[in-house]
Amino acid sequence: MQSSQVALDNVQHIVLDEADRMLDSEFLFQVQEVIAACSHSNVQKAVFSATLPSGVEKIALDMLDNPIRLVVGLKDTPLPLIAQSLKYVADDASKVPTLLQYLSQPYNPPVLIFVSTQDRATSLAEELIINGTQNVDHLHAGMTKKERDDAISRMRQGLSWVMVCTEVMARGMDFKGVREVINYDFPQSVQSYVHRIGRTGRMGREGKAVTFFTDEDGPFLKTIANVLLQSGSSVPEWMTKLPKPSKMKRKQMGKVKRPEHVQAAQRLGRSDALKKRDMIAGSKRRKEKETEPVSVFSSGAHEGEEGDSN
Repeated sequence: MQSSQVALDNVQHIVLDEADRMLDSEFLFQVQEVIAACSHSNVQKAVFSATLPSGVEKIALDMLDNPIRLVVGLKDTPLPLIAQSLKYVADDASKVPTLLQYLSQPYNPPVLIFVSTQDRATSLAEELIINGTQNVDHLHAGMTKKERDDAISRMRQGLSWVMVCTEVMARGMDFKGVREVINYDFPQSVQSYVHRIGRTGRMGREGKAVTFFTDEDGPFLKTIANVLLQSGSSVPEWMTKLPKPSKMKRKQMGKVKRPEHVQAAQRLGRSDALKKRDMIAGSKRRKEKETEPVSVFSSGAHEGEEGDSN
């Protein structure tokens, strides 16, 4: 069986969206191969991104002919429609009670809560459910496509008020109604911060973004504080006087080792609590099923009837 190839020599328009990731070292070689195969004499190239680091910008300009550069707002800066703030928590173990206190007060759903790993997304969502937070969901790349699609659908329908997620939600998904974003784990870079909080404040709507920081995040705090200042938000004066992080520190930004799960004491009883939640949901489904009208078929039999799924 012969393998087929796609001919790209007739391609006349190339659009790179989220270009800061497409031209990152992880994907750059493959992207360059594709672009090189688009050999049409009149090919037009366009590059779009909410953020564009200087190194990536140079790569983009080198691959364009007579480029026109269009900047909306300030470079690598969120919209002023988003009210931004930084909230100190002493350490990683203090984040859960801080978040629970935040959600116990009036807030504007839906809310996105960004964490650093898939395990932390699952763990934190369970923790919020156990502690009584309503309509909590989670989303990360380790879930199946159906699970991710279902979670997104629940959020679009207003069934999920709080979505705990990883970086997978920071790009490419447009939720017009997201009211608030919480950076539970400190963002990995300025670009990550801008894309995360950019999920709110869309289509002319106002938004809110809160970023937790711990003592371990201290060396990277000034970098994010400067972004807040550039977009018109206020920060405490002492943050502006912090030393500028070294090049090595900037490379380490967001790579602070964190426990994959929340405090062991808070995990006690998690399994029982989740089983109880599932039992209650199953009981509701059975009651709804019992109240459904029964259809009468000429065969008089109901074959292949499915029971409740867990």
